[in-house]
Amino acid sequence: MVRNTYGKTTWGAAFLDALGNLDTNKRLGRGKSYANTGKVLNVSIDGAKVSAAVQGTSPRPYGVKVQFELLNHAHIQRVYDVINENPLLYGQIINGDLPDELLDTLEEADIDLLPAHWYDMRARCTCPDDANPCKHMAAVYYLITSEIDKNPFTLFNLRGVDLMGYFNIKPSDTDPGYPLPLSRPLRPSSTETEVNENHILPCSLVKIPPMSDFILSCLRSNPPFSLELDYKSVMEEFYSYAAKQGTKVLDDLMNAGKAGSAHWLSTLDHDDVQNVMSAARFRLILDAKFDSAKLHIHNPVWDKKTAVDMEGSGSTQWVTISSVFKNQMPYTAEVIPVWKDGQEEEQTWLKVDLQTAMQLFLWLSSDFGSPSYRFFFYTCRVAMMLMRNQVLIPDVLPLSRRQQNKIADFKIIWRPVHTAELVAEQLDNLNNIYPEDDPCVEVDEMPLGGRSASLHVLSVLLTKFVKDLHFMHKKSKNNPPPESLAFFCGKVYSIVSIAQQSVPRAITKYFGVFDLIKTELEVAVHISPLKTKGKKIKTEELPPPDHYSMELWVKMRDNELAQHKPIRRFLMSNSWAKAQAMKFLATLHTYLPHVGRLLKEDSIALTAAQLEDFILNTVEVFNNLGVKVILPKELRKILKPKAVVYAELEGSTRNQQSFFSIDDLLTYNWKIAIGNEYIAVHEFQQLLQSGEGLVRFRDKYISVKPEEMSSILNKVKQEPPQLSPLDLLKESLLEESMFHLSASLSSMVESVKKVDEHPIPHNLVATLRPYQVSGYRWLVSNVQHGFGVILADDMGLGKTIQSIAAMLHLKNRGDLTHPVLLVVPTSVMSNWEREIQRFAPSLTVSRYYGAGRTLPSTQCHGNSDDLALQEYESQTDMPNGAGKRPSAGEGPKKKRARVSWDVPHTDIIITTYHIVRIDVDSLAKIQYSMVLIDEAQYIKNCKSQTAKAMKRMKAKMHVALSGTPVENNLSELWSVFDFTFPKYLGTNKDFTHAYAKPIELHRDADRVEALRAITRPFLLRRLKTDKSIIKDLPDKITTPKYNSLTAEQAALYESVVQNMVKKLAEAKEKKERTGVIFQTMTFLKQICNHPANFTKNSNRDIQASGKMKVLIDLLQPILQQGEKVLIFSQYVQMIKLMAQMVEAHFKVKPLIFEGSMSQQKRDEATTAFQTQPHRQIMIVSLQAGGVGLNLTAANHVIHYDLWFNPAKENQATDRAFRIGQTKTVFVYRFISENTFEEKINVMLEKKKDLSDLSVQAGETWIGNLNDEEIKQLFTRE
Repeated sequence: MVRNTYGKTTWGAAFLDALGNLDTNKRLGRGKSYANTGKVLNVSIDGAKVSAAVQGTSPRPYGVKVQFELLNHAHIQRVYDVINENPLLYGQIINGDLPDELLDTLEEADIDLLPAHWYDMRARCTCPDDANPCKHMAAVYYLITSEIDKNPFTLFNLRGVDLMGYFNIKPSDTDPGYPLPLSRPLRPSSTETEVNENHILPCSLVKIPPMSDFILSCLRSNPPFSLELDYKSVMEEFYSYAAKQGTKVLDDLMNAGKAGSAHWLSTLDHDDVQNVMSAARFRLILDAKFDSAKLHIHNPVWDKKTAVDMEGSGSTQWVTISSVFKNQMPYTAEVIPVWKDGQEEEQTWLKVDLQTAMQLFLWLSSDFGSPSYRFFFYTCRVAMMLMRNQVLIPDVLPLSRRQQNKIADFKIIWRPVHTAELVAEQLDNLNNIYPEDDPCVEVDEMPLGGRSASLHVLSVLLTKFVKDLHFMHKKSKNNPPPESLAFFCGKVYSIVSIAQQSVPRAITKYFGVFDLIKTELEVAVHISPLKTKGKKIKTEELPPPDHYSMELWVKMRDNELAQHKPIRRFLMSNSWAKAQAMKFLATLHTYLPHVGRLLKEDSIALTAAQLEDFILNTVEVFNNLGVKVILPKELRKILKPKAVVYAELEGSTRNQQSFFSIDDLLTYNWKIAIGNEYIAVHEFQQLLQSGEGLVRFRDKYISVKPEEMSSILNKVKQEPPQLSPLDLLKESLLEESMFHLSASLSSMVESVKKVDEHPIPHNLVATLRPYQVSGYRWLVSNVQHGFGVILADDMGLGKTIQSIAAMLHLKNRGDLTHPVLLVVPTSVMSNWEREIQRFAPSLTVSRYYGAGRTLPSTQCHGNSDDLALQEYESQTDMPNGAGKRPSAGEGPKKKRARVSWDVPHTDIIITTYHIVRIDVDSLAKIQYSMVLIDEAQYIKNCKSQTAKAMKRMKAKMHVALSGTPVENNLSELWSVFDFTFPKYLGTNKDFTHAYAKPIELHRDADRVEALRAITRPFLLRRLKTDKSIIKDLPDKITTPKYNSLTAEQAALYESVVQNMVKKLAEAKEKKERTGVIFQTMTFLKQICNHPANFTKNSNRDIQASGKMKVLIDLLQPILQQGEKVLIFSQYVQMIKLMAQMVEAHFKVKPLIFEGSMSQQKRDEATTAFQTQPHRQIMIVSLQAGGVGLNLTAANHVIHYDLWFNPAKENQATDRAFRIGQTKTVFVYRFISENTFEEKINVMLEKKKDLSDLSVQAGETWIGNLNDEEIKQLFTRE
């Protein structure tokens, strides 16, 4: 039998005790089993009358009626007077609370609220038993007690005292309504988001600590809504379970996409999904009963795509969607007709469960994307943080109501503790990035504003999390009461008896303590040094703990002009606000027992014990409840002592060359850190002798809670840990470290980190910008100290020239005793060779590439007989995940290549990642002075063959260049560091645990800063937006991008040139000759663009075009860095081909601007490009978009095919480089090497008269060349 508890509150217990005093025959207990087993079929309470039907031994229920005696008018008025005379009592009453002390106050006033005689509650029953109470009456008395437990106002109502009516307490003030705010967006919604890409607001993730201890500290024992259980104990058990066993649920969310996982996410291509999701638009559709939460996703790349009925099964698949999600993600797709510009368009929307979407968002690493993408990206991470740290509380969600608006059934949802200071700050951050003008969350077709949307999404996820925990308390685990099924299993609680009618109100009231700041008043508790009339404390002195006072300042929240006043004075001038003020003050009384004095005094003095209790205990509670606390400087940050290991050198210090061999000279001892000061352990023990919790230490206060101090003292009894010099170097870089270095040891560490003033090489044919000089010196200093480095400057800042300067300096010093192995992507090999030749002609370069590639014999560590024939594929390297390799049967055939050693010594051996991978055994036998890799993302996957091959190369110096951000996929950063500085970041597993997971999943700011601290000396990243960089940059930087023709392009090129030579010989008139020349030039441009641009076939292979391969490599970092690019081409067909290939590769839909588009379509394209951050690529026809457009959102301009007229080219560039542009514009001119494009470019650079051509002149000047010049111009070398 269920053992329910009655009289769980002071009021219910007092009523039951009063009945016990009347029950001289001890008959009351007989009715308890009837009450517990549901024999009371129905009970109604109407004023002072109680009616019930109780099932007894006879088939027909017995009727029970109870009539309570009403208090007389004088006693009723006296009750009201007692409450009005005590402001705190008044405040608690109007707040819907009946404080326990009111019972004693009424007794002192001789008011008998409790029945003193049986005639105070005349009762009768239709059973044969005439005694009072019979067991049927007794059962009803127990249920009345239960109702009083849940709603003490019932006791007053039974005696004719209508407290709610007299004090104007509305049922809505105490009965639960919809638990979350329902607010509409601040601005009218539109179908498209308009966000200036230059003003993308960041969304910091606040570090929220575990809050279960705080939540439990605010809950009372034995809340009345559960007769069977003490729900505070249940909540303690739940939060403990959630902290420990919830790890599995969280791991399922976090590790779903982990390599090797059986989860569907692990089968997807991360970069494809990232690109698709970042550019998508999201809309979460919720119903107000929390029955459904579907995230709708739309991306233009899957609109108007073929829907395939798979083998007539009736199941439809969308080709593009399937290519990304591989039919693994559980989703449904729906084509929705949308009216746009007076025409009906079809949009394909995916629908996924919010829990599925959360796994997807946690797997993705980049926060860049559409406004709705960014909102859900961060909201899911906030939800994860709240789950992990138990920052969740239950609340009542009414589902339906009966007559008189009484709740018929309800659910329990779980929501964030949103009044807590840090949680409120996090919600503000989410609110800042919410797209108010295109709301992405709606409830029952009502679009929500930011804060409301955030709370709804988080509450849905938290509610699902609790259900997935499968928690049930140990007591009554096999037969839990209905409230537990509602709390932890998501079951609906149906109210079927009067005993249950007050349950939802009681639950809401119990957890309502966390809504303390639901008031129109802005309240602040001020603590300040006591103003004394006697001896004054000097300003610079620290007041003793008993020299502080407390004040309570108040103002109306919606009156910005009003001044805060002490609450006493505020009420004198705002008497109409008394009710609100008293409600708030009554709630504070629980935490500040002496707060009532502030109604009579503006300020009250605190004893040392009161100050200590407030600072160490109450301030944190107030911050979490949303109550503002203003403290003097010395009390704002109470220091906490911690044990640290003090490391120092024995004997004389060594020079920097011996830093990594000083293990035997290091000694370690414990010290206690208090702020920035360090004291001996025995000094700390003396501080503890006072026994106080708040202790003065010089000009600050420190907290010395017994349990924390015991932990410190136990720690210092153990032997201090010891580190290697390398680990000590890392610890010295951390802001928060348990190691503290002595002055001499710190000096030695600083010496190995010092950047020396290396001179610029005299034979460098270039002028370095100031930031490039510092980067060059940083690089040289580190490699000479023995440290590998990553130069990760933003693209366009000149990593190449800084690296060339460093290599030249090392050669001039005689440090390049062996060659430098320079490993680059195939697409930039020519650019590197040209840059070295241009800026450092004294550096010799050997290309190790192609079928006849050779290695320098003087550097071989093995026997040439060891060399075998190698397989060589003439295909482009692609970084792991950044692109797709041709499948079997695609691409050029493999060629046999004999590797030879017959080549003289060289300064630099340049090769590609692909060659290193297939020739790894040969290349690993050579000793290099330096291994330098460009586009280091090619080794981002530590398990790839490319990464493994690169890490086998032997060299004293390792340098990696990368313009790609390194903050997102941190395992990739580890892999690059494992190449440049092996072991520095530990093992991959240790690094993942210490940094990757906390940063990628939780955006842990402390871990981010720690990682930055330890990598900062060896990773240099400057952004184009850095103020120190901007001042050094010109407004526009133009860079030629060279590419090689593929075999197919070269063959087509030769064929067209031969045909031209033949036609020129046959041409008889100038007009005919000119036509042949310009037709040939058009054909060759198209061939250089892509074979399909010339042949008009359906080939869409990126690998078929050298320019497309360079374009893809160039677009990758631009997209990853969230920047925008204009791509110009003369050919509409090429624009469409390019758009298709870019879309297929990156899974993003480029915008197009070309002549056949209507003006409306053109305007839509330019508006989207200018205002939507995730629309990053626009491909523009040179003729249609070369003039008149303002596209300053772009800071990259690519001339895919050149119009050989600089004025025309500049005119197109000026679409981005114009008034309103706030960034440096980077212009890239694509040139196919060893073709007419390269030769014409040389001519334009050398001949001033050609450079000054007018726009109108076009390319006509080429037609003026003679036949021999034309032949030389077009023939490949």
